[in-house]
Amino acid sequence: MLIEYDNGMTAEVEAAWHHVYSDSPHGALEVFGIAGYARTFPAEVRHSLGGVPGVYRPAGPAPASHISAPIYASQIDRFVDCVVQDAPSACDALTGLIGMRVLEAA
Repeated sequence: MLIEYDNGMTAEVEAAWHHVYSDSPHGALEVFGIAGYARTFPAEVRHSLGGVPGVYRPAGPAPASHISAPIYASQIDRFVDCVVQDAPSACDALTGLIGMRVLEAA
């Protein structure tokens, strides 16, 4: 999907539950801009701020090559809180509706 914004910015979205690059950096979220680049899995930010190139990698152990099942535990815990304790959801009906409109447009 290619999204063109009113300010001239474009976004390309490719998503699936599983794809052949899941064990590589291509199984990540990547953002490219005119002054830099950022990605997750592994986390890295490359930039050229003020004409000075740089690379930032968060400190700590290197992440696993891909997402493991335990990473979903906090999502499941939050869902249970929403159901049992009537806690507000981070993704409400309006957010879901907007997402569906984007998918239908694609």
